Amino acid sequence: MYINANMRILAVADLHGNLRALDAILAEAPPVDVVVLAGDITHFGPVRVVDTLIRRCSRLGPVVAVGGNCDGPDVALRLKELGVSVHADAREVLGATFYGAGSAQRWRSLTWEVGEDVLAGWLAQARARAESLAGGGPRVLVSHAPPYGVCDRSHAGHPGGSTAVRNAVETDHPDLVICGHIHEAAGEAACGATRVVNCGPSVEGWYSVIELGQEIRVSRARGRVGRR
Repeated sequence: MYINANMRILAVADLHGNLRALDAILAEAPPVDVVVLAGDITHFGPVRVVDTLIRRCSRLGPVVAVGGNCDGPDVALRLKELGVSVHADAREVLGATFYGAGSAQRWRSLTWEVGEDVLAGWLAQARARAESLAGGGPRVLVSHAPPYGVCDRSHAGHPGGSTAVRNAVETDHPDLVICGHIHEAAGEAACGATRVVNCGPSVEGWYSVIELGQEIRVSRARGRVGRR
């Protein structure tokens, strides 16, 4: 692992359009350098909400985002139009390279779900774009779905992660993975030398603050709004 930048990231996932929860998170989070939205920022739209979400998050710093299975392709497109998406793409922000893929692997086929081969293709595009940036700083993979077997256990005890994401992690060895999708699996774990952070469910006020430096430090907190 080679990290030559100091950066503080606010990581949010599975907000599901809860603007009150977002406002609580943004109000209570410490100063950060980048805001990462790891999917399901809306609950099946509407697309117009995306602009509001990104505008509010941008008050804290640059925003990096992918859509989730409960967002859909239209939300993913709007994120791209707003210049914040790293879905099948990459961006260099303050010396770090962010790349990734949205959506999620097939499960119930009731939301924006795709085959693992499609996810693998998007991740390969993102990796190629990241390599073209040739940055020497930390590499952060942003994926709505967690890697299979890491931060992905459902209430029933079954893994709900993506094999394509797991393969990408084991092939690319990014410094950090920021993900969500499986609400009850929120937390952090290692996948080889890569730190994996499932930062949701932000719909209930949960978020993570990640510090990239000589070491990666993660803290989870919960905003006051959304508590049950």
